Amino acid sequence: MVKNTDGLTENEKNSHTDTYFGNASKINKEDFSIQSSEHVENTPFTIIGTPTGHFITIGNNVVSEGMEKDQALQKINNKSWDLITAYLIILNKLNKTL
Repeated sequence: MVKNTDGLTENEKNSHTDTYFGNASKINKEDFSIQSSEHVENTPFTIIGTPTGHFITIGNNVVSEGMEKDQALQKINNKSWDLITAYLIILNKLNKTL
């Protein structure tokens, strides 16, 4: 698996997400080209950068609207209820598929 300079494989860079929560459902999925990806240590969250902003994800699930990277980190560190709720919904969804 070859990673490019931003740490993503071509498949990861061109992949689309599975689920969009809340305002994230308004994302233009055709323009959702991932330019960067950073896992937030000790959390289930990853912040991905796109041409339209940074989004918080859990696996292939987008759980926030676009924002600045520092806003995304703050939202994660503040343990925002909408992120907690999205996390529980995803866990429930995964549990049902096992």
